Amino acid sequence: MVNISYNGFDNKVIAMESSSNIANGALVTIASTGKCTQCTANQEFIGVAVCKRDSVVSVQVGGYVECKYTGTAPSKGYTRLKASAATTVVAASNDDYGINKYKVLKVDETNKIVGFIL
Repeated sequence: MVNISYNGFDNKVIAMESSSNIANGALVTIASTGKCTQCTANQEFIGVAVCKRDSVVSVQVGGYVECKYTGTAPSKGYTRLKASAATTVVAASNDDYGINKYKVLKVDETNKIVGFIL
């Protein structure tokens, strides 16, 4: 097996005000107030929290990320993903037309980790 790392590819991080306590590694969405909040099940996400200080969260909105997945392993290639909890994703069905597709590059079925480009 060849060891390849996609970490750092095209990373984009923005600072956002948070409306709740957000953990590092949490999937983030935007609340109706315009502030970011931690995702709950079945929500579409805009990025991943990488750092929090007071009420400001650094959110990675571009580049390669890895997170845990639940359920059936996502397919490599363009796949719809949505939050299944605060820090995990689940492959959405093709009928979930409103859910974004992400370029899935890595699927580790042993550790239930998916790597994809935001």
